[in-house]
Amino acid sequence: QCGGDSSAVRNQLTDVEEIYATETAFAALRSNGDVVAWGDDLCGGDARDVQDQLHNVSSIFASNKAFAALKENGTVVTWGKALSGGNSSAVHDQLYDVERIYCGHAMAALRKDGSVITWGHGAYGGDSRNVQERLLDVEQIYASDAAFAALKQDRTIVAWGHSEYGGDSRAIQEELVCIQTVQATSSAFAALREDGTVHTWGLPHKGGDSSSVQDQLYEVREIAGSYGAFAALRNDGAIITWGDANYGGDSSPVQPLIVDMF
Repeated sequence: QCGGDSSAVRNQLTDVEEIYATETAFAALRSNGDVVAWGDDLCGGDARDVQDQLHNVSSIFASNKAFAALKENGTVVTWGKALSGGNSSAVHDQLYDVERIYCGHAMAALRKDGSVITWGHGAYGGDSRNVQERLLDVEQIYASDAAFAALKQDRTIVAWGHSEYGGDSRAIQEELVCIQTVQATSSAFAALREDGTVHTWGLPHKGGDSSSVQDQLYEVREIAGSYGAFAALRNDGAIITWGDANYGGDSSPVQPLIVDMF
C-alpha cells in the first residue's frame, strides 16, 4: 500500500536515474525519460491513465499525494489524488514553457516568462486568482503544506493559500521588500532581507511568530526550516531559533555548543 512492494514493476525498474515519493507511493525516472510508478494507487502509485504521456520526462515533482512530471518540451503530466494536484485538466492549456513545479498540498508551476499557474486544493494554494495579477516576473516559489510564497524579480513577495499556513502576508507586507530568500516550515514562512533582517508570517507556533527573538535577528546570512521551526545563522556564527520546541524551535539546551560556527 505504501510502496514497499515493487514486484509488479520490477522488470521496468532498470536504468533508473531518480526516485521521487509522495506520502505512500514512488515514481522512478528512467534514463530514457520514461516513468514507472508504484505504491498506493490513490496517491500516485497508479499512473496507467497517463502512462502513454510519460515519455521524454526531464524531472518529477511530488506533493503529499500526487506527482507532476515535467517533460522536455515544457509541458506537464499529473496523476494521483486530484486535490493534491493529480488532476491538472483545468489548467492543462496553460501548462507550457514550464521551468519548475512547486508542491505542498497543491501545485504551482513557474513558467519561463515568470508567470505562475496553480491547481489542486483551492484553499491550500491551488486557487491563485486573488493574486494572479501580481504573479508576474516571479523568480522562485516556496511552499508550506497549504500555501505558497512567490519571490519576484523586484524582490517583493506574493503569498496565497490558507491564511493559517502562510497564505496571507498582509500584516507584514510593507516589510517584505528587498528579499534575498525565503524558507518555509509546514505552516509558516520566513523571509531574509538583503539587510540581514528576518520577517515571518503564518501559524505562530510553527515559526510564523518570531517576536520573541526579533531583536536577535540581525546580520543573518542563512535560514533553515524544519517541519515546525526555524533556525537563523548570523554572520557572527550565532544561531537563533524559534517555533515549536518539538521541532527545534528551542535551542537553549545546546546553545553553548553552537556558538562561533565559523
